[in-house]
Amino acid sequence: MKNLKLRFFNKEKKEFAKPDYLYVGYNGEIIEIGEFDSPIGTYPSVHNVTHQYIVSQSTGLFDKNGKEIFEGDIVEGIVNQDNSKLCQGMIFKGLQNKKVKGVIMYSQFYAAFYFTDDDVTILFLNYGINDLEVIGNIYENEGLVINN
Repeated sequence: MKNLKLRFFNKEKKEFAKPDYLYVGYNGEIIEIGEFDSPIGTYPSVHNVTHQYIVSQSTGLFDKNGKEIFEGDIVEGIVNQDNSKLCQGMIFKGLQNKKVKGVIMYSQFYAAFYFTDDDVTILFLNYGINDLEVIGNIYENEGLVINN
């Protein structure tokens, strides 16, 4: 079984946290494990910090530059020009070879990551878009996506 790769965005500090001390519990809560010093020694500390973080999961895919793609990433790419790799709706709209920009999201219904912009939604990221490139994410670069 493949391990899930997660990243944690700290909503207060507006930055991604180092995952060394953050864990996701069985109920989905985010747990911070650390230490605190007292006059008689150092002791472990455990805190529920779910309210401070947004968790996003890796898609398991990498962009054309080798950067790992996560849920919430803003990406650009070119819709595939091979009609055998596109659904009929995309062919009908004439989207082949069109440059698109949008956000990576996760569908619980399809249990899959997808890409969406105003003109197209692509369920299988490694199938319908060529030259996919991460240009930011919705947490640090909200201005990059105007349409969504």
